[in-house]
Amino acid sequence: MPFENINLIPIYISIGAGVLLVALALWKKALTIPATASAFIILVLAALFTSYTGVVVFSVSFVGAAVIGQIKRDKRKDREQGLYPHQGARGLVQVLCNSLPALTYGAVYFATGRTSFLIASAVTVCAGIADSAASDLGILSDGKVISLLTFKNVERGMSGGVSLLGTFSALLTSITIASITFAVGEVGLKGLWVIALMGFVGTLIDSLLGASVQAGYRCNVCLKLTERKEHCSAPTTLVKGLKFVDNNVVNVVSLFIAGAISLIF
Repeated sequence: MPFENINLIPIYISIGAGVLLVALALWKKALTIPATASAFIILVLAALFTSYTGVVVFSVSFVGAAVIGQIKRDKRKDREQGLYPHQGARGLVQVLCNSLPALTYGAVYFATGRTSFLIASAVTVCAGIADSAASDLGILSDGKVISLLTFKNVERGMSGGVSLLGTFSALLTSITIASITFAVGEVGLKGLWVIALMGFVGTLIDSLLGASVQAGYRCNVCLKLTERKEHCSAPTTLVKGLKFVDNNVVNVVSLFIAGAISLIF
């Protein structure tokens, strides 16, 4: 939908859906208040840039992330304890890093009307929610967790590690989001398989970056691996990756890459 043919109906729908999503996010405490406000704005911009596709894909991803986040929440919280810099409700930076690639590709589609950029936008949303599913459900797995980079066993929950449950969750989520996007009727059959394939590939790119360049630390007190710069009330030691590359950086880079690769198709 080029910019000269703005359709206001999806925007109205996004405002209504946004109000419901805000209520859901606050009720389930899935997002902080700043993150919730930004999610509302993002949904309206997605409707402006990518019409019905943006409304549906973003709405489904927001709801899906909230639902997945409630699955065995206490068990996941225990396993995440002391592992990540931030726990609990997703913050503003997390929401922006997961949404910026989709809005960027969507803005190009808005300006040019080229369907390939609409598909790229949907791919980044698909990859983002698929990665969330892989992380949130994968950490619940009691099976083996390996690094995609070295294929050696790694500590459960550390970025770059993949499990059978997490991988299956990512694949199933990618297919589901792609099917829902296709049902809207704006991306076509080719868009269906590109979104499904690249949504899943995006999670693999995320894992590779997580295993290679994302910062990982070791606690000098308990000797556990962590993604925190401080653990057991003491500074940790960098043992892998680059200090300035955290999970948010990996997310935004991997999503941009997945969207860019989808343009080739």
